[in-house]
Amino acid sequence: MTRTALITGSAGGIGQAVALRFAQKGFNIAIHIHREKSRSLAQETQELCRKAGAPSVCIVSGDLSEPAVCKEIVSETAELIGNPDILVNNAGTVKFLPLEKTSEDNFRLVMGSCFDSAYFMTQAVVPEMKKNKWGRIVNITSLSAKTGISGLTAYTAAKGAVESFSRSAALELAPYGITVNCVSPGFVMTSWAGQMTEATIKAQAAKIPLGRFAQPEEIAAAAAFLASEDSSYITGKTIEVTGGLQ
Repeated sequence: MTRTALITGSAGGIGQAVALRFAQKGFNIAIHIHREKSRSLAQETQELCRKAGAPSVCIVSGDLSEPAVCKEIVSETAELIGNPDILVNNAGTVKFLPLEKTSEDNFRLVMGSCFDSAYFMTQAVVPEMKKNKWGRIVNITSLSAKTGISGLTAYTAAKGAVESFSRSAALELAPYGITVNCVSPGFVMTSWAGQMTEATIKAQAAKIPLGRFAQPEEIAAAAAFLASEDSSYITGKTIEVTGGLQ
């Protein structure tokens, strides 16, 4: 049986690495983008997934902070490549702003992209997962949800909410054979890290026991484990992929 995986925010970065890892496992892949301007990058990812071994790959788009849009995305995925058996909630927006300068619009944007998206996408995929008595939901969070980061109050609050939500959802969905877990990365070499100076990267890496930032593929490996049969007795947990950073 071929599984279908829907990965939000997967045109690039960690999401793209997850999509490629799942493609290598022979899953059908749904690549989600928030805006049409990312479609060309998504098409490149689509081709990479096909070359990696995915039987079917589609691209879906929309604002995941809207419940109706989430339902439409799940329905479109089902029509194109099959009902999602696996959901990876990876989409999210980072805004570096001091607490007192975080406007309501910025707060809503970050919470909507990081938390609302995970909540409403999970709501959208659960009915079919319940019918099938099988499902894997993997939420990409952040070590900052535990440690906090100055200038990221909204982001860290959103990621902390995702982890709390995941624990409760895991309890509720366990009787249906659906697991809900989180992968919590530390520093990862994505476009976000690319905004740092080389000196800043070296200074941050020096604080990490393994002495370097993670590669997106290392986060994808943890997500792939939680999406597999090998993790069938794990739910409601967070795997920290941080190089030993606490």
